[in-house]
Amino acid sequence: MYNGTMSNKRDALLVRAIDFAYDRVIGTEGGRNSATDLAAEHSRADRSLEENIDALVRWQVAKCAATGFVTGLGGLATLPITLPADLFANYYIQVRMVAAIAIMCGHDIRSDKARTLVYLSLCGNAAADVAKDLGARAGRHAVEATAARLSGRGAASVFSKLLPLVGGVVSGAIDAVACRVVGEAAKKIFGVGTKSAPS
Repeated sequence: MYNGTMSNKRDALLVRAIDFAYDRVIGTEGGRNSATDLAAEHSRADRSLEENIDALVRWQVAKCAATGFVTGLGGLATLPITLPADLFANYYIQVRMVAAIAIMCGHDIRSDKARTLVYLSLCGNAAADVAKDLGARAGRHAVEATAARLSGRGAASVFSKLLPLVGGVVSGAIDAVACRVVGEAAKKIFGVGTKSAPS
């Protein structure tokens, strides 16, 4: 359970990484391929909102799987370099995906509310627990709670990368599942497939 404080340096570093990724995907740091670009790329008039978002999630899941596979190929020998790269790349892909979903659902991703909902989505299946734990608190608290929940994913990645080749397959599968869970959480949080989305 989230206790309202940063538990260690790893969580603080994770918060900074997520903040960095979010600033990049909303376009405030001058990056290309923003969440707005991704949302536009996956918004087809011949599909429903849910179909467009499902297509977006499938594509991002494939990217996470590929990233996990490639960074897991080296096994233990390359772990000190590939683990941080894998974690950041996957968090970036997931933050960008969820921000694009927010845009597709009509949210202004520059608002604190949207940022909080995006960060909350990164908790995946634990999002409801985090929201309950946080109550009415928002903003920085959501980021810190997200970091606490996500830091457990790093441990799973370490174990999956210990053996070359097998580590690539396992790591790719773990990253794909994690991305899928985050995408499904984002759909729920932004009200996709329900009668009304949160305002």
